[in-house]
Amino acid sequence: MSFDELSTKYPIFKLRNNLIDLERGITDKFLGRVLTIIDATIADKEQRKAIKDLIKNEYYRDGLDFNQVCKDTLYFFFEDYFPNALPDNKDDRAAIRGMEGPQGSINNN
Repeated sequence: MSFDELSTKYPIFKLRNNLIDLERGITDKFLGRVLTIIDATIADKEQRKAIKDLIKNEYYRDGLDFNQVCKDTLYFFFEDYFPNALPDNKDDRAAIRGMEGPQGSINNN
């Protein structure tokens, strides 16, 4: 089942994506402000780039972990309290959790 079909048939999928988009928007704004402060405080171009690269790498590494925790938490909440809202198909369930699904790895969605 495609992402659009999953979102239409299972509201949990759409909710999951909306929460992740919201989290990314908030944290991306914060990252932008931090990088702007680095621009304003470090004069050396090479040093500035190196520090910004380190911060961005750490931010995105931890952000992906956080996104998976959100996906898993939402999935298990629905599994415990609203099991009928989840698909019966194993691949579609995996897609909602952001694991392997019918379209391959979808961890970044």
